[in-house]
Amino acid sequence: MKKLLVLAICLLVAVPVVADELQKKIEAEIGIPAQNERALDCTGAEAIACGQVVSSTTVGGPNNVAAYSCVSWTENGPEKVYVLTTTGINTITATLSGMTVDLDVFLLSSCSEAACIAYGNTIATATCKPAGTYYVVVDGYGTAAGAFTLTIACTPCAEPPVNDQCSGAIEIPCGAINLAGTTVGATDNYSPGAFGNPCTGYTALGMDVTYKFTAAAGASLNLSYTSSVDASFYVVTDCANPSGTCVVGADDTFTGQAEVISHVFAAGGLYYLILDSYSGGGTFTLTGTLSCPDAVEETSWGRVKTLYR
Repeated sequence: MKKLLVLAICLLVAVPVVADELQKKIEAEIGIPAQNERALDCTGAEAIACGQVVSSTTVGGPNNVAAYSCVSWTENGPEKVYVLTTTGINTITATLSGMTVDLDVFLLSSCSEAACIAYGNTIATATCKPAGTYYVVVDGYGTAAGAFTLTIACTPCAEPPVNDQCSGAIEIPCGAINLAGTTVGATDNYSPGAFGNPCTGYTALGMDVTYKFTAAAGASLNLSYTSSVDASFYVVTDCANPSGTCVVGADDTFTGQAEVISHVFAAGGLYYLILDSYSGGGTFTLTGTLSCPDAVEETSWGRVKTLYR
């Protein structure tokens, strides 16, 4: 989870922690930059299918990638790349086992280290992803290289809700807002950006649903969003580019705690509110107000005269 520096320190005092695992968590929290001058090569990617189990090794493999967009630590070991094609909407889980060195697993939505959608020391899960081609990469923390067993599981998801994407966003009128619902069954379509982004500060790889509203300049939005998972929510002007058009967002608390947005719009227009989470999906409540300035009716002498006839 986020804010891992505090967690890492507590774990160091309370229980024994493998040094490199603790180091990764600290690096992720304080944002040590990971430089990557190379690029992932998928030309030799080995095909893998849902439900398949394979055993292999990263020893002798290419070391083309040093950094992934979903983590802040470096992966300078050799990597093994697999290509996975899915049908329907599935939760994809890649599990590593049988390791004697520190290997990690990454799920990518395309053949690019910048397209990371999930990662893990032993398990990476991407929730309710649409049918398509994905890449699974086994890489080594530091310069680690060794044998592993990789298991791929694909769990079908129910049909997503109507407001799963911005094309079906539900309208929010001016006035009081009091909504309750769930993101379970929705797909992970949007994210405010990578770690350290200016919108919320954290990635949001969970299921998300969308709402929309029209605000005039001077309108104010005050919202409290609570979820059974680690909530994240943000307002954007272009759903095709959430990180680049984020107006305001929040991801400051933990599971079950309220995230709060308070914002006055400098420019009028159509805005999209995305209810998201750090990972997974859950039930939520959304309360607050969208306060819209009263429209000023244009008055003419002719209009005034008609009032007295």
